[in-house]
Amino acid sequence: MDPHKEKMMKEEALAEKNRKREENLMAEFGCRQKSQWRSKRVVINFNKAKGALAQLENQECLKPEKNEEDGEDGEEEDEEEEITEEDLQEILMKLRDEHNYCLFCGCQYDSKEALLSNCPGIDEDDH
Repeated sequence: MDPHKEKMMKEEALAEKNRKREENLMAEFGCRQKSQWRSKRVVINFNKAKGALAQLENQECLKPEKNEEDGEDGEEEDEEEEITEEDLQEILMKLRDEHNYCLFCGCQYDSKEALLSNCPGIDEDDH
């Protein structure tokens, strides 16, 4: 075989290998980004649901003060990591079952039947 053709074939194979590796890296990156975004949404929605529940139960809703000098930012991040999708589902179901309230519709329904007929679902994706 011609050495020039052999060299071209090796270069093409190497280029194809690099292209596939880059595609895989991009796919992994996309999955990580999506996972991080979902985790942030869970925390945000949990905090919104917690505030809504406190208002519906006529509790005082206090927002934690952010004090950068004390280095509490790391502690807050640790707290956020502890909130899971199960925690979010639990508080969403409590809002629905006890108060006929849907966080994502943003309203309290008159009855369980009205909630079930007018609300598209429990999750944010359903809305």
